[in-house]
Amino acid sequence: MQEKNDALHFKKHLPVLAIAVATALFAASALAFDFNIDNPDLNIRWNNTVRLNLGNRIGEQDQTIARTPNNNDGDLNFGKGAMVTERLNLLSELQLDYQKKMGFRVSGSAWYDPAYRNLESNNKTPNTLVNGKPTAGALSPYTKRFAEGPSGQLLESYAYRTFEFDQQKLNLTVGKSLQSWGNSLFAPLHGINYGQFPIDLGMMFGSPLSERTEILLPRNQVTADYMLSPTWSFGAEYFLDWQHVRFPESGSYMGMYDLALDGGESVYLPNGKLATHGPDVTPNKVGDFGLNVKWSPGWLGGTMGLFFRRTADQLPDTVVFNQKTNQYAFTYASGIDIYGFSLSKDIAGVKTGLDLSYRRNMPLNSQQVLTVLPVKAGTPGFISAMPQDGQTGGAMGNTFHAVLNGVNTVGKTPFFDRASVVAELAWDHVLSVTEGYAQYRGNPAYTGIDKSTRDFFSLNLNVTPTWNQVYPEVDLSMPLTYAVGLKGESAIPLGGNAHTGNYSVGLSAMVQSRFQIELKYTGFFGPFVKAPNGTISSYAGLMSLLSDRDTLWLTSRIKF
Repeated sequence: MQEKNDALHFKKHLPVLAIAVATALFAASALAFDFNIDNPDLNIRWNNTVRLNLGNRIGEQDQTIARTPNNNDGDLNFGKGAMVTERLNLLSELQLDYQKKMGFRVSGSAWYDPAYRNLESNNKTPNTLVNGKPTAGALSPYTKRFAEGPSGQLLESYAYRTFEFDQQKLNLTVGKSLQSWGNSLFAPLHGINYGQFPIDLGMMFGSPLSERTEILLPRNQVTADYMLSPTWSFGAEYFLDWQHVRFPESGSYMGMYDLALDGGESVYLPNGKLATHGPDVTPNKVGDFGLNVKWSPGWLGGTMGLFFRRTADQLPDTVVFNQKTNQYAFTYASGIDIYGFSLSKDIAGVKTGLDLSYRRNMPLNSQQVLTVLPVKAGTPGFISAMPQDGQTGGAMGNTFHAVLNGVNTVGKTPFFDRASVVAELAWDHVLSVTEGYAQYRGNPAYTGIDKSTRDFFSLNLNVTPTWNQVYPEVDLSMPLTYAVGLKGESAIPLGGNAHTGNYSVGLSAMVQSRFQIELKYTGFFGPFVKAPNGTISSYAGLMSLLSDRDTLWLTSRIKF
């Protein structure tokens, strides 16, 4: 019966969505005009991208996940065959340049997803509260805003000024911009760019063909890049705000951790009682900074870089439960020091990138929940008091990270006209645990399937064969992706787990280099332990909680 209802729901909204897309495409021709300004020094560009995402759940609900409180709201809101997204999205970007020496850039996005108007309501342990009571099929205001809409957000908003002195150049920016240092492509959790920008995991997992600035969110900052000579350059940044990562929030289709973050309103305790979400323990919003120097000598045929960054964590590090208030809070560490080295160079035709970094005061994976109980403080799972801003109450330590990637293009073969191949390996290594060893998941007392190991290795692989001009002005491609933890259980939050990951298989057509339509199948995998009562007692990373979320996506996108 549910599949029939979902089919009717899809048919009901399809005409509306078709009209919306047709209107957007008509608007493309109407709005894609040039600013004819009678001033050669002034250049104004206004670019827009309209995207329609349709998603249908292919996978059956895994009953173990569906029965697990705090991890099942999104799973139970969408049954097999349900339309999980019908999202219409607009990204608009405006840039003004004067003499190519000064200007500003502003971008923002807006969206609406009517698929969230037809949620199921058979959840016996919902985490969303309505008038203080758990209510199935409901969304918190935060989840409703970012999952359903209609809503929008400002992405970039910055001004720049460039100064030139002979061969030297200084570029300054002030405002909300995106910076990403080092060479990491898929593994910012292990790269030099850790903590430089919050990641929107909801967009990453649930909105194919999203643009870079919709996933890697810009931050308010002041930046300076000084090119001393063709071989030497220096950079600096100072952040004026802080923002945590954006999760697929409680009740959204890809939501798998219902107590987090801004959309998480409650948690079910082991005794079955409910605790509510109190104020989180966050770091100072101002003060993160970074410095770099890059050297490109002729004999190297590439670029080396040295980096220092001080950052607060944007990932939640621990969950702390206060029995006195019956509230829980997420904590975020501050004062993480990152010392990095990068190398980028073409090797045998492969664009190769390497990041090596040492992190001091790095948060480590700790017990799932830390309870404030002074009489048991210092034993696993208990601390003496609520952490202060920038503290976690959990394990801290020093870690080493390496990222190695390569990008190559394969020429014409009997099977395709060309293909791009991108591969990235990541490694993290725990050097020492300097604080909170009793709470560390690598402690012998911890027995979960995600017990942290000293080393962790992962692989990301993207292969995209392309066939040119299969029809006049139409190129066809087949994007294939695979990401997996190869060995070990990462000791850092969300760093990765062995035999856990995701994959996708797609078919994409590009028309006239500006209109794209893509059909894609995605899936997740990872192990978890089933308790005698039929719920999950331990799981290897968040991907394992999405292992029943196989989805078929149809996405159309036009740029103008």
